[in-house]
Amino acid sequence: MNRSLPSATAASIALVLMSANAALAEDACPHIAAGASHAGLASLAPAPTDPTDPRVEMRGMPGNKFPLPVASTEGAGADAMSRRTGTLAIRAVQGTPGGPPIIDAAVEVQLYHRGMLVESIQTRLDAHGVVMLEDLPLAMDVQPIVLVTHADLVYQKVGAVMDRRNPEQSIEVTCYEVTDEEPLWKVRMRHVMVSSAPDGSDGLHVTEVMMVENPGDRTWAGTLRPSLDRPVTTAFILPDGAMGVSLGRGFHDWCCTTLDEQSGTSARYGSRHALLNHLPIMPGSTEMIFSYIVPARRGIADIDITAPAAPGGVDHLMVLVPDGLETSSVEGLHASGTDMMGEKAVRRFMAAGLGSGDRVALRVAGLSSSGDSAVATAEFAKAAAGIGVIALLIGAVWMIFIRPAKSRTAEATDEDPDHQPGTLAGGSA
Repeated sequence: MNRSLPSATAASIALVLMSANAALAEDACPHIAAGASHAGLASLAPAPTDPTDPRVEMRGMPGNKFPLPVASTEGAGADAMSRRTGTLAIRAVQGTPGGPPIIDAAVEVQLYHRGMLVESIQTRLDAHGVVMLEDLPLAMDVQPIVLVTHADLVYQKVGAVMDRRNPEQSIEVTCYEVTDEEPLWKVRMRHVMVSSAPDGSDGLHVTEVMMVENPGDRTWAGTLRPSLDRPVTTAFILPDGAMGVSLGRGFHDWCCTTLDEQSGTSARYGSRHALLNHLPIMPGSTEMIFSYIVPARRGIADIDITAPAAPGGVDHLMVLVPDGLETSSVEGLHASGTDMMGEKAVRRFMAAGLGSGDRVALRVAGLSSSGDSAVATAEFAKAAAGIGVIALLIGAVWMIFIRPAKSRTAEATDEDPDHQPGTLAGGSA
């Protein structure tokens, strides 16, 4: 259904709504458009999920990747509460300096209620790069997701909840020109969280959260991989034997991701598998999350982390291991203290300034499907899910990069009297 207003009216009303609506939920992500080299955008409906899955924390509430709280009606006027329809102003802007204006582009607006898609509206931008949708049904609260197609890519923006008290909203979607030239991208932060395998079997469950940064002003489409006949942007080498890979934020689905079972990104990685991402990387920071299981052999599991082939390298790597797991050896990492997560202690291992192909490793011994280690790490996983991955990330950044350097040095010295500050060996991405 097209609820577009005339372009002149839409442009003027949109500018008013844009200035009056400041706080919108941020979430932009380019996808290959339908009709391009591979399948178009699949459903982005936030399906109900196991609340212990750290991926569900990224947008706020456990079990719902797009939280849709019911707005309070306390203090709302009669006029506001009587409105059963809403107005949504959409504007697309060009993010690449010197690029053409984003006009007459296809737009899809998806309306979600508590994680379920209730309506999809197809329309187009006008000659001003604006479209206005009115008479949106607000009998129940809805959250809009706006998708704008430009240069065969779909740019996505998640809006705030709309209801009778908040019936008007504006969403601005920034689109970029596309380049095939690889930018000087890097991994700004990579956090690796380790716990016991969730099914109680011998092994480790590993969740990786990283921030990938593209400093350019164009969306990078990737480098063609002849063996797949598809472009690849990021490639992450998995530990030997890793299985049960699960994709989180920053990945679309397996239609846009490949688990390369032949080799890594080059012959040097032998038979190790690589997680290949086919999604374009837009300018700025992109959060990427994935998890996997590392099976144990005779009670021992190795977490082997290799930095991706990022021109800018990896700024910071941190591995979080609950106290209930025994680390029998560490390579390329240094112990950086212990922190409490819930009621359990978690140890930090750090590395920084890693180049492409640099490697770090951590061996966990004494793994068993029963006993104190399984109980302790199960409680750690539960605490991590309750606090949320974002809270972990923010807390870790505060502990490591904001806390006074003197305190950090004293902490390291207390734990390891022989520790000498210096360049860290090894790496990860």
